Amino acid sequence: MKKILLLLLLSKSMIYVHAQLSTRHYLPPVYANSELATSNVGTSSLYLSTPVDSVFTVSVYIGTSKTPFKQIDISAKTPKGILLGKKREKSPNLVTDENLLNKKLEKYGYRLEADIPFFASIRCQAGAQGIAISSKGQSALGTDFRVGHMFISSTKKPLKEGEGLGLEDRSHFVSIMATENNTSITLSNIKKGVIYRGLPTTGKSEKAKTTSEHSIILNKFEVYIMANIFSDFHFGDENNSFGTSITSSKPIAVNIGSVLANSPAGRGNDNGADQIVPVDKLGKEYVLLRGQGTDPLERPVIVATKNGTRIKLNGEDVSQILNNGDYFTTNGDYNEHGNLHISANEAIYVYQTMAGAKAPPTCGLNFIPPLNECSKANEISIPYIHALRGSATINVVTKEHTEVEIFDEETGKTLETLYNSKSNVYPYTRGGWVTLQYTAPENVNHLKVISDDAITVAMTNNYQAYGAASYYSGFTAPPVIEPHGGNIAFYKNKQLTLGIKGNKSYSSFEWYYEGKLLKKGRAKSIIIDKTGSYYVVGIDNICGQRVQSPSYTLTPIQEIVEIEEVYAEKPHNEIEKAILEDELDPTVLVNLNYKYNSPELTETSIAPLDDIIATLQKHKNVRIQIRAHTDCKGKEEYNLKLSQSRADFVKTYMVAKGISTDRLEAVGLGETEPLPLTNCSCEENSCSETALALNRRSEFRIIK
Repeated sequence: MKKILLLLLLSKSMIYVHAQLSTRHYLPPVYANSELATSNVGTSSLYLSTPVDSVFTVSVYIGTSKTPFKQIDISAKTPKGILLGKKREKSPNLVTDENLLNKKLEKYGYRLEADIPFFASIRCQAGAQGIAISSKGQSALGTDFRVGHMFISSTKKPLKEGEGLGLEDRSHFVSIMATENNTSITLSNIKKGVIYRGLPTTGKSEKAKTTSEHSIILNKFEVYIMANIFSDFHFGDENNSFGTSITSSKPIAVNIGSVLANSPAGRGNDNGADQIVPVDKLGKEYVLLRGQGTDPLERPVIVATKNGTRIKLNGEDVSQILNNGDYFTTNGDYNEHGNLHISANEAIYVYQTMAGAKAPPTCGLNFIPPLNECSKANEISIPYIHALRGSATINVVTKEHTEVEIFDEETGKTLETLYNSKSNVYPYTRGGWVTLQYTAPENVNHLKVISDDAITVAMTNNYQAYGAASYYSGFTAPPVIEPHGGNIAFYKNKQLTLGIKGNKSYSSFEWYYEGKLLKKGRAKSIIIDKTGSYYVVGIDNICGQRVQSPSYTLTPIQEIVEIEEVYAEKPHNEIEKAILEDELDPTVLVNLNYKYNSPELTETSIAPLDDIIATLQKHKNVRIQIRAHTDCKGKEEYNLKLSQSRADFVKTYMVAKGISTDRLEAVGLGETEPLPLTNCSCEENSCSETALALNRRSEFRIIK
């Protein structure tokens, strides 16, 4: 037998040039403190779209589950919406309550996976309340965040007398999902009077109480939720949760929001939530577009990430200097075009409340992407634009002299061409930025926005008393590394090549192993000879950016996988070799793939099977046992039946091609004979997709 050292390369992420257009999305749940708050979250749905013309499958998982909750086929012309929870019915996986605060949750939140990149968003709507959360894809993942919420006016009275809606029903929340095992997460930099319900506090008197620094450890895809309940705030401290720091040892995804918060004008019941990105994906320059509200409603909030942060609004210096975690808000300051230009000397978070009407009560919360001419995002697909009530408006931020086309995704028809040759943001903004706006017709369901330069695109829904928005682009995509030859490689001569995939448009690269610099220069690949963690930093001299890739960890499965001449590129030659060498019951592994949850072969598997048939037609006295295996997902009984049906399918195909049925024996083994993979247990949900794929294998045993 030939002994081969087989390695699994575990990909921490896969990201493409459009950062929010991703093959992986992570969506922690929403928090609502009471039944009344839950009913005001309302009907919730998940929306999937892509600019890719071909049809592909998106797998939707709940929490830590290894079995898809749904598998949805989408394409450019066929985006999909999935109902998650009905009005006045708590979604079992999206909306949590106080009983689930500060606990490790395994059955909440969603993660989405596909082989082709796509957009994902969650929208919730109930009466006058609207929420739109846009997934930031792999750009959402990081280890250093600053919290932000809806800016509110101080009050200690129920805001709707007689309707039972009081401070106990209102809350800010932070929802976290881990992406790796043994992730240490710390909550710190907590300001005066900020109490996270159920967490330990510091301070001797009630007025001095503040949540103390708090740490937790989460495993892969576990969720943890913290919340500020308004009745716990001291008067005047209601906005001090801005700037709370969340740091982690490994990448996490963070959603933030407010449910039934009163508006910045001091009235009403507002919902707003979004997914934020880590500090290293922020910028120093932003532009805000006003919705339909007045200045008190459309307040931006700026959160600093470093000491000594200086802010400018429309080119004018703000006297206040911010330190790490400090926040600043302004009452309007939009120009005649409805724009507000914000710049800083350090990276900042910018949050905005956006209203659907000039008068209170309600508005929505938006996390604003920075101005980013280096994002390279120039094709954005937005599905179900009227799913939230009211008219859908497309807001575009781009460079002057840029032509932007709006298409009906279903028909391919051009609806509008937008063009502005002169900056309407601020005369002295760096690079000359413009804002463009388009109101979608009621008879159009899905839009595509295409430009000849980088664009940031938001969809806003403005209807009477509420406003909500989702940003579909705006964050720089990091480079991605993967092994040449795919995710599975043989460790030959203790060398393997890692290369750049995805965004290659950097001036140079720095390659790191276990945090130490290995090589720098323009090389887009590197030869490695050790197991461990690797990452690359892309350097863009034009944009002045350094962007770090997700890491790749090279981990040995086991030193020996004992299969005769295993995994040959031409499996029929290996079968013929075994026949000619007259080996006793040799077993040959063959790359045959099956359609999901089906006995049928994929089109790419027909050619290798035809090669085997040609070998058997040449050696007419040889009998073959067809052995089909599955991974360990699902129930054992079901897997055994599935594997038998797959073996039978292969046998039927071979008989139809002229091989006598008495020369073939079909055996389904289910998950009973897994390859000896280490660090992998279905019971503990520790098997990577690559490890599982190794066990979805077919073998041919020669039984002469």
